[in-house]
Amino acid sequence: LTQSVYLIELKKSAQTAREAITELLGYEHEIKNYLPFLANHDLNFVLISSEWSTLLDHSASSACAWSRKKLLCLEAGLDNGVVTLTPREPTDVPAYPGGVRG
Repeated sequence: LTQSVYLIELKKSAQTAREAITELLGYEHEIKNYLPFLANHDLNFVLISSEWSTLLDHSASSACAWSRKKLLCLEAGLDNGVVTLTPREPTDVPAYPGGVRG
């Protein structure tokens, strides 16, 4: 039996999106305080934001490339009054360790 924990952060503006990755990492720390034997690969992150600044793109891509976080980025939008969630690949992807782009 395996266990997975999903940490979901929902941001509604560029002002609050700046802290999104920091907050997810803070939640991760608290989860590990309560579940000390939870492996890193059992933590999954979901970041939902309606606005994606360069800073947020860079933070998200760095979390994946350098810290090996399993992070799903979703861009929230409205289409005729219906909320949409579109998968987003951060545009500011740093060089991956070992020279491979991620």
